[in-house]
Amino acid sequence: MKTEVLRAERLWVDSERTAGLRDFSITAFQGEIIGITGLVGSGIASVAWALSGRSRVEKGRIYIGNEPMELKNIAQAHEKGIYTITERPMVLPCLTLVENICIEEKNFRFGLMFPSKEQKQRVEQVIGELEIPIDCQTPAAELPIFWRHVIEIVRAFYMEARLLILDQISGGYTSQ
Repeated sequence: MKTEVLRAERLWVDSERTAGLRDFSITAFQGEIIGITGLVGSGIASVAWALSGRSRVEKGRIYIGNEPMELKNIAQAHEKGIYTITERPMVLPCLTLVENICIEEKNFRFGLMFPSKEQKQRVEQVIGELEIPIDCQTPAAELPIFWRHVIEIVRAFYMEARLLILDQISGGYTSQ
């Protein structure tokens, strides 16, 4: 039996940042890959923004694991296991790959030792499982945009994301 991760029913979103969204519904199950495409201004970005807590939903309902949820911000979406990666990578150039991946963990926010030996080992394990050929100690500033997006994808896996939304991330990619 399929496990429902997210269900959005009849969403309406009005946003100054993105095109509006009218009466949009979708259901995502564990292990699925869903692609949504549309013309510029069709509301595709509004879907990502609404499901990631970046835009307020005017009408409709979002369910996470069959539980109704009003996503008010990005942090709340992360707590529920929803991660969104946008065209502009959310990594700190002054930090290494492993530091950028671990930055969301609670113990970092309280100023304790960062990253711990266990965190480093877990990051290396996730990178190994995903078969990503990169050095964990590489500073993000030395990486092209593609690899900064990879850091965010690894971070989502590291944080055990239930849903990963890629919102137009390839716009800045080059052949390099």
